[in-house]
Amino acid sequence: MSSLGPSSRREALAILLGAPLAAIACRRAPILSFDGRIVGQDVSHAHALREGPMPAERWRNATEVRSRFVVVGAGPAGLSCAWTLARELRDRSAVTVLELESDPGGTSRSGESSVSAFPWGAHYVPTPGAHNETFVSLLREMGVIESLDREGHPVVAEQYLVRDLDERLWFHGQWREGLYPADGASEDDLAQWRRFQSEVDAWVRRRDREGRRPFVLPTTLASDEPEARALDGRSITAWLDERRFTSARLRWMVDYACRDDYGLRAEHTSAWAGLFYFASRVQRPGAAAEELIAFPEGNGRFVKHFADALGDRVRCATMVHHVVLEPDGTASVLAVRLATGALERHRCERVVVAVPRFVADRIVPASVAGDPSLRARTADYSPWLVCNLHLRDRLFRDGGGLEMAWDNVLYDSPALGYVCATHQSLRDHGPTVLTWYLPMCGEDPNAERRKLFAMDWRACADAAVSDIVRAHPDLARVLERVDVMRWGHAMPRPTVGHLARRAPSEPASSDPRVLFAHTDRSGLALFEEALDRGTRAARALLAPRITAAGT
Repeated sequence: MSSLGPSSRREALAILLGAPLAAIACRRAPILSFDGRIVGQDVSHAHALREGPMPAERWRNATEVRSRFVVVGAGPAGLSCAWTLARELRDRSAVTVLELESDPGGTSRSGESSVSAFPWGAHYVPTPGAHNETFVSLLREMGVIESLDREGHPVVAEQYLVRDLDERLWFHGQWREGLYPADGASEDDLAQWRRFQSEVDAWVRRRDREGRRPFVLPTTLASDEPEARALDGRSITAWLDERRFTSARLRWMVDYACRDDYGLRAEHTSAWAGLFYFASRVQRPGAAAEELIAFPEGNGRFVKHFADALGDRVRCATMVHHVVLEPDGTASVLAVRLATGALERHRCERVVVAVPRFVADRIVPASVAGDPSLRARTADYSPWLVCNLHLRDRLFRDGGGLEMAWDNVLYDSPALGYVCATHQSLRDHGPTVLTWYLPMCGEDPNAERRKLFAMDWRACADAAVSDIVRAHPDLARVLERVDVMRWGHAMPRPTVGHLARRAPSEPASSDPRVLFAHTDRSGLALFEEALDRGTRAARALLAPRITAAGT
């Protein structure tokens, strides 16, 4: 453990998994026969940004680099913005992307071993509806969509849809197919589950006068009707209480959904966001949720597509310190190349800031504070722990004989379970990689962050192993290494009042030289939102005239 961390294994496990699971884990000797390391974000970068911009005289001899547009941040929003610009202009040299981390992708980053590619964060997207033309176009370009049906709905190539077995749940000591814990459910449990689905279906059916749905991806296409917005005034737990949804199984399912997409417990999640999870995934009233699209590397496949198209225009390991609005009507992005310490002044016509608000607050001048997504509004961010477990062989099946699924969830765990990287590769034997996810869902995200970063590699890896071994007693037989990613600010939290904190759909600020594109502007850290925000910023740049927000 680190010097600031917990003093015992039990304490560390209690912080990450809770006291009951810590007690269970400590009844057996820890599994120690594996290697690994912490990868990813360097927290010292954040400390450097907190110190504020360097004095102006430090930049006088900085190397000047010119391009038409600069995008700050190489997450999905920044990459999709730059990709759109390069494609529309047919000139990728017109754009430069500056990224702090050593690899692009943000929370859609991925890794690769000799066995398989694997995700470090987001790992699937629902099949989009015909209304999401931008996403459909991207998927067609990538060869994921084969055609459109008679209604214009995309038909996804079979190899990209999550194949059977797609989901299973460790419930009462046995793996069971599906995520809703139906085995042993009472008639009342099942009746409440059906009634909940009817409530969701009513929202799917709902349309405003312009034919817009209240829950749809991307959210810039959604209705803003008062009845839907009113849901944001209470938590999804309060909404369940109002409708007398008392079934523990239903409430677990809703809580799991909130932890899965938002890193929040249901009692802290806006009812609007809680219902959004279910209703936005259904395209037609009475239909099932759309099938999921997944790759071995998760949403890292989209990152690679963008990055390959942009080539050397994506410059990683580059810390942006400040955006300067020049007297001549241009803008400069002041940055440091981390490997060499070299100072660079990136002179451009326009800047797209595609980083979270708490970073943008530190690098964007106060003169553009008129953008309501900055300073005037705040966003909390959920920290996450992600571990990739590398196995030399497959785990034994449990007594029920159910095979490993793509998504494998443990009912009584604060973690979300694990996904299997080789599932989509049609390899059901031999080595594999399991990606385990733990959202830190405490009410105070700052306290949760401190807890997470007090943990060293061994404590984090032990939490993942101790959670999974309960369902897989033979884990030690096949485990080779566990690598760890600690995401301090993985996603914005859509708590009660979330809609009032959202930024408008327009990407411009109070100064037309600076535009914004990041998922925390919508408050939902979803790929569809990032793609929408990024492409909207690019189209605004390419418009004949860029105006300030609200004009």
